[in-house]
Amino acid sequence: MTAVFARGLWTAALMGGLALICIGRSAGHGDDFIQDYLGARLLLAGESPYQDMATTRERFGLPPTLLPLPRNPHPPVAVLLALPMAGLPFDQAFLAYEVVQIAVLSWTWGAACRTFGRDGWGAATAGGLLGVWTPVWQGLDWGQPVGFVALTALLLWRAARKPVGPVPAGVGLAAACCFRPFYVALAATAVRWPPRAILVAAVAAAATAFALFAVVGLSVADWLRTGAEVGRIYVGQCGSVPGVFGWTGLTGMWGYAVVVVGVGVARWRGTSVDACAAAAMVFGLISYPLAWFHYDVQLVPVLVWFVATAHGKQATVPLLLAAVYVAARSVPNMQTHVVEQQWLQLGARALLAVGVLLLCGGRERMGIEPTGSVVHTPRQF
Repeated sequence: MTAVFARGLWTAALMGGLALICIGRSAGHGDDFIQDYLGARLLLAGESPYQDMATTRERFGLPPTLLPLPRNPHPPVAVLLALPMAGLPFDQAFLAYEVVQIAVLSWTWGAACRTFGRDGWGAATAGGLLGVWTPVWQGLDWGQPVGFVALTALLLWRAARKPVGPVPAGVGLAAACCFRPFYVALAATAVRWPPRAILVAAVAAAATAFALFAVVGLSVADWLRTGAEVGRIYVGQCGSVPGVFGWTGLTGMWGYAVVVVGVGVARWRGTSVDACAAAAMVFGLISYPLAWFHYDVQLVPVLVWFVATAHGKQATVPLLLAAVYVAARSVPNMQTHVVEQQWLQLGARALLAVGVLLLCGGRERMGIEPTGSVVHTPRQF
């Protein structure tokens, strides 16, 4: 345990130092964190955390938003996670938030290595090098919860590998989706559960979601309307299929729905949970309308699993594709050349998706469960 802690500390120190160098003169100034920080302050004051953003910024002495944004589009858990920092002045709160994200991302990297491969000083150093990866350092600069995003992906994946029971599974998935909605694709990995277990998990998820929205005094309908408005404005800045083609509203969600169904079909036919979880997250980013550049941190556990699996199978081509993906996503996201950036991000994500398909192609390599095999029923049911 001492060695694990020491390696985690080294990963965090290296990651934080490299990220600080890369950020240099800040461009984002924590602009995304401001939304959740102000929402948390309003919630502590007994007010609605989803008020007009321009008025709220002026009220608390913060500069106007860099982008037109009527209200905070983030769902409830994003605001609740900012509560511990809400009592601090913004500069101190933002610094604390960045430190927490680095610590959490470092732990997630080590935990992913222990889950899918081997943890050691070499792996810890590789994790520290994530500090120069654009989704990490620019995500930190803008105040995005990059550590929480990666950790949530890993926890959901581990829960899918070893089912925890329908109620905890439903609660956990709902909490994750009330943090960032793109995790919903991972629900498709439970398609082989008994129908009653799926029903119980769905009820638990619905109850959890409505409870979390009630805590912050926000209706699901209001949040969906805000999300649709934000989508119309910002889809064209995201490196996904809806982003490059400008598909907004329900049109933009059809591709994501196809991914969810595809993952469910693959899992139903016996494809391994690991392969389905990896595909859900990679193809999810390709098809999700608001797949911002920093959301690639969701793929940190995928990369660990991918490299460990490809190395074990001596699969050279998938490893090369993963390397190209990491390199391409290291190009900084700028406010100019938006179209070129979209295609670069989409192309990089597509290469990793191809790598997942190549790595998992064929019944033996894909981990197809034999016909008649036992379907693992979630525990505690």
